[in-house]
Amino acid sequence: VYEYIVHRYQISKWLNINLQVKDSNCSISLAPHMLVTTMLSTIPDVVFGPFCDLAVAPVARLLHFQNIPLITMGAVSNEFTLQRQTMYSTLFRFGYRTDEL
Repeated sequence: VYEYIVHRYQISKWLNINLQVKDSNCSISLAPHMLVTTMLSTIPDVVFGPFCDLAVAPVARLLHFQNIPLITMGAVSNEFTLQRQTMYSTLFRFGYRTDEL
């Protein structure tokens, strides 16, 4: 999909994309560790994922303080709505919350 979009819209001519893929294994400790390790070498403009609530929560809290957007299909727990302004201000969710199911 990435290659198709870059070719179709000729993105490489006007945008520099550095894509790094990580697997948090839905881990509450591994996900933030991987984020911090990545941020030691480069600060991302945006982070996509993780999906699992256990992994999203600490990553979203860290990114909140750096003002870096986090886009995920996860974060379905209502906690992410209740704490939206204080801890998850840069979190953008695409999907259902548990109170909507």
